[in-house]
Amino acid sequence: MSNQVNITPLESQVIEYLNKALAPYFGEFFSDIDCNDIANDLGINVNIIKGAVGSLVKKGILETEETGTGFDVVLFKDQEER
Repeated sequence: MSNQVNITPLESQVIEYLNKALAPYFGEFFSDIDCNDIANDLGINVNIIKGAVGSLVKKGILETEETGTGFDVVLFKDQEER
């Protein structure tokens, strides 16, 4: 049985972006990146990015954390263990 997850081109683009943006935080449960940051940096509508991030959360690749500011930050699942 395979644990393979199908990733769309947009999800791949988000993962590549976060790999670079979150690299300084690997090993920590911290992020200062939210969907607005991703959308602005990639030049993609924020609602489309929210959909991609939500899909990646459901696939167990990303997670979001409430900050109390109205913007949930995005980080890799188990990022603190990397």
